[in-house]
Amino acid sequence: MDRELAIMNANQTLRGYGFTIKKVFCESNDKTFYVFTNEIEDALTAKSVLTRNENAFYYLLIESIVKPFLESNDDTFNFSEHLAIGITSANNLARKANITIILGEKIIKNWINQYWFQKIDSESKITLGVRTLAQKSGYLIRKYGLSACKHCSIVCFHGVKCSKCNVCWHEKCLPSNTLTCSSCSSPLLMDQICK
Repeated sequence: MDRELAIMNANQTLRGYGFTIKKVFCESNDKTFYVFTNEIEDALTAKSVLTRNENAFYYLLIESIVKPFLESNDDTFNFSEHLAIGITSANNLARKANITIILGEKIIKNWINQYWFQKIDSESKITLGVRTLAQKSGYLIRKYGLSACKHCSIVCFHGVKCSKCNVCWHEKCLPSNTLTCSSCSSPLLMDQICK
């Protein structure tokens, strides 16, 4: 039995308990992960192991990472420039959530170890990790108006985009030799920023 079929079968059972296994393509390191997620809306907040301040800190980090991407008018995409925050700036955000900087450093290190965030750019910056992408794609799409990959439904920052209807795909999610949009039959544009 291949991996995809095994995951599909497992998900049929897991969904009854509010969980699923998601295949997540991580654009920052070009790897594919399988992430066990809670499908109950905003599971990180509901019955969270995080304190209210830690939860606020988590969302402040997300906002500080995503906003530069949304505000950028560049035609090219670079994770460390458009979708990351410096470690020092991230640690300083802890104070806005009423957390000491020392505790903030420990929390960020823990979240990196748990794949909620990921170090990039010679480990001087952090970006969204695969668990945040898997668990919070719906939130990112609704809150910031980001694009979802038409194939996997995970937020897509950079990839293939339809020239007419702006539908996006991760390059790894698009079937090979596809040159036109499956929604409107218009030409597809490669290497595009998806907003």
